[in-house]
Amino acid sequence: MAALSLRRLSNPENLQKIDPRNLAALLHPHQAYFARRGIAIPPPGSPDVHLDHASLVQVFLAPDREMPLDLVESLHIVNELASPSGMDALLEAAREQEIAIGRLRTATPLDVAVRACLQDRAFVESVHQRHALLKTRGYTYFTATGPAAALNPVPEAALDALRRDLDDYYAEHNRGRHCRIHVFHRGGKTWFTVRHGDAFKRAVDIETKPAAIFTYRPECFSTMVYVAESGELGIHASSKRELDLYRKLMGRHFFGFEEFFCGPGRFTLAPLLTKGPASLACSDVSGIEWVKLVEVRYERALPNHPREIRCASDLFDSYPHEIVPSDARLLGAGFKMKFRGARGARRLGLYPPNEARHSREGDAVLTEQWLQARGFLRAQAEAGADVSCGN
Repeated sequence: MAALSLRRLSNPENLQKIDPRNLAALLHPHQAYFARRGIAIPPPGSPDVHLDHASLVQVFLAPDREMPLDLVESLHIVNELASPSGMDALLEAAREQEIAIGRLRTATPLDVAVRACLQDRAFVESVHQRHALLKTRGYTYFTATGPAAALNPVPEAALDALRRDLDDYYAEHNRGRHCRIHVFHRGGKTWFTVRHGDAFKRAVDIETKPAAIFTYRPECFSTMVYVAESGELGIHASSKRELDLYRKLMGRHFFGFEEFFCGPGRFTLAPLLTKGPASLACSDVSGIEWVKLVEVRYERALPNHPREIRCASDLFDSYPHEIVPSDARLLGAGFKMKFRGARGARRLGLYPPNEARHSREGDAVLTEQWLQARGFLRAQAEAGADVSCGN
């Protein structure tokens, strides 16, 4: 089962950081499987729990096709949430929902993830979905063509209809009917994570004699964020076809019109051409130390419309008179941004009319402030001939 990667659970030292009673309780429902792999798992309530961490690591490093799917799911969730940010997400959600995880003073992030999974598996799955969507680095944005209503609470009938249509789409495209949608509200935004299947993959299990070929269906995540105040829908999906599908289905089921999210594009690169180096000023955005333009993509007004890329450590320094030729149409830009407290600069890619790509989760909050301050975000009332629908 090559698709399972358990980086945090594949180290004996990390496993020893988990209370052995909790780890045994998590694994005991699958004791028959571990017995076949030569590992004894004590039952819950045993007075003295000893686990063979080295042997467990061997199982987690080389899971076979006999590993129960429920165990795979539990290990995957614990692995994903066993970090400081994952622990914070679990504890914050537990406080909001009044779920007691247990004594925490000496608990490690791995401990907290395991305890929470034992306490309420459905709760942990929900936090995992929320944590996954907040790690998404790139979104394509679409703006509303009319008044945008709040989706808090989200209408259940519309959510069910969305799930059915997505199940139909993924089944027709050989990805199965496995669609699950989780909804969260945070900071005035409504977030949707869509968990669905991908196309089947084949792998060779060399542990068996002779080597066996088996197939499995990987899981995928698509995410959407809706902002009622600005009438914007951000979508992260695996293809342009899926982007257009999500855009239309969100409009159809929640606003009664497939082309509801088909307004003017969200981003513009005009400040680079009209303001020059001043467009990179950031002293008024707390948390950003400096910004440099390091890449531009443009199309020339020549036969066949050739597209070109210019790169430099500082394009305004390398091309002080014009960063693109006078006959060019600017298509995209890459920036390096130094955040206060960060070791090095990180990248922001901007591709009008709709797409922004961040190099690290969590950068979007500050970069949005900077984009707004420098004029890279179109004003909500701004009209334009370029529409952002995916047709």
